[in-house]
Amino acid sequence: PFIVDMVGRIERKEFVRQIVHVARMAGARVIAVGVETEQESRVCREVGCDFIQGRLLQEPTPRVEELQDRYHVEGMSVGSNVSARRGRRPLDDQIEVIVPIHDAEPMDNVFERFRREGRRSFFPVTRSTGEPVGLVVEEKLKEYAYSRFGKDLISNKMFGHRLMEFVIPCPTADIGETPEKVLEIFSRYDSTLGILIVENGVYVGFLHAHMLLRIIQERNVARARDENPLTRLPGNNAINEYIEKALADVGAEHNVAYFDFDNFKPFNDKYGFRQGDRAIILFSLLLRRELTLGASFCGHIGGDDFVLAFKETSMDDAIKTVERVRDDFTNGVVGFYDEEARCSGFILARDRHGIERSMPLLSVSAGVVSLPRGRPPLGLDHLVSRLAGLKKAAKEDRRGISCVVLDS
Repeated sequence: PFIVDMVGRIERKEFVRQIVHVARMAGARVIAVGVETEQESRVCREVGCDFIQGRLLQEPTPRVEELQDRYHVEGMSVGSNVSARRGRRPLDDQIEVIVPIHDAEPMDNVFERFRREGRRSFFPVTRSTGEPVGLVVEEKLKEYAYSRFGKDLISNKMFGHRLMEFVIPCPTADIGETPEKVLEIFSRYDSTLGILIVENGVYVGFLHAHMLLRIIQERNVARARDENPLTRLPGNNAINEYIEKALADVGAEHNVAYFDFDNFKPFNDKYGFRQGDRAIILFSLLLRRELTLGASFCGHIGGDDFVLAFKETSMDDAIKTVERVRDDFTNGVVGFYDEEARCSGFILARDRHGIERSMPLLSVSAGVVSLPRGRPPLGLDHLVSRLAGLKKAAKEDRRGISCVVLDS
């Protein structure tokens, strides 16, 4: 019931996400039990569960021998992460393959391993199945290793010291995960040497903290290059990347709104580019506000063109948000006009043909494309083309909004 209740309920998903975080802090893996649909599987993956179990993988049977070698617990990234199925995976070049120590290894062997590999300050520890359990760090063994009889005491079986007594928790991530997801896992830990990388739950290597910091730096630089210098919103590369992911995510509903100012050129011509920039910044702040209220992404294409996107939000709710943004912008930008224009509701300016006439005050139009759950795969060019057509239709609509559902 708990898994079913997560579907479509943000507060329940966030609660489970925190449970997963606490489990990871303790070095534990999380299995979501009772998963029966693809949608439930997707939600479990979103909140960070490591494995799933349930009817989605195998119907119950009273005869265990009929199961043979079929899996009943499945790694969340296996068969669900596109990059993992395309040969080269995002983390392949970043991980170091450190031969692990088994959790049942005698302590003499552990000390010998540290002696042989003197520059190594830690080793991953795994179970006999290959599942990682954490790290054994040289620092924790020093008080025994450097005392007169400490090494002999810790190696003496009569005192019952086992390797697991010295293992510290360490976060894990699947090798097929995106760098963004790995960075999210890493950011949840105040202090960690890195992340243990697994494939289908089995240890395959270690991603050092310094490599993660390098990934963060590279992504920050790329983001800074792409973001709009005026509004600091993500630019075209980030927008295209987000939309491509939304198009590929056929198991979830997505809505994408494309905004374009109305009568922006006359406003710029009369009041100057500094006032025009103020109007653009005002609109960007309204979009940022919507991110805190449930929208999943906003971006600045350039000039007076913007994008606002929603995930797992109905088309009706997305349109209500678009209407709120449009109304708030129209009401807010009035203050950028002089008193005469505010009272009359128009300005005298030249149109694109050079003819002076009365021009309405600044507003914004929006085209909204809805991508329903279960739709067939769609291409980016197709969606962009539909958005461009909707923008033109929106300028002719009384509400300033035009919508379409792309389900084929």
